[in-house]
Amino acid sequence: MANRFVHIIAAALIILITNGTSTRAQDAETQKAIIELMEVTGMMKVMDQLAIIVTQNVIQKYKKKYPDFSEKAATIVQEEMTSAFREGIPLFMAQAMPLYGKYFTKQEINDLIAFYKTKTGQKAMRTYPMLVQEGMAIGQKWGEQIAPDALEKIKTRLRGEGIEL
Repeated sequence: MANRFVHIIAAALIILITNGTSTRAQDAETQKAIIELMEVTGMMKVMDQLAIIVTQNVIQKYKKKYPDFSEKAATIVQEEMTSAFREGIPLFMAQAMPLYGKYFTKQEINDLIAFYKTKTGQKAMRTYPMLVQEGMAIGQKWGEQIAPDALEKIKTRLRGEGIEL
């Protein structure tokens, strides 16, 4: 696993150095810091999880579209999708790294790395997915609670302006 990261990082750096995708030139130290931040925050784990979800969705679509879609075919899709995601990681990193440089200074990136290496930072990373999921559910429920009143007020104002929907 660590050896894979070394290859991924090297490939990403080569792409970044030879490809002018950065909106703001990043020095090698900043690039290394961004890669470390991606590692500390578990970006590669997220990419692996995304690959699994996307692959499952593709297989399900094939199964619906082609009733005779075999398990062997599903295995082939899984292998090829996994390969495509892994081979595409350097390209993803090359495209994502300039975003970090766009929104964070080198010092801020180093501060984030230091934070995410703390117990609190690690807990934050473990907790974020649950916070987002539960927060989305709260947001949906809240939206459902305020929508009827808001829609009624919109209709009333529109009618007052002579606009009927």
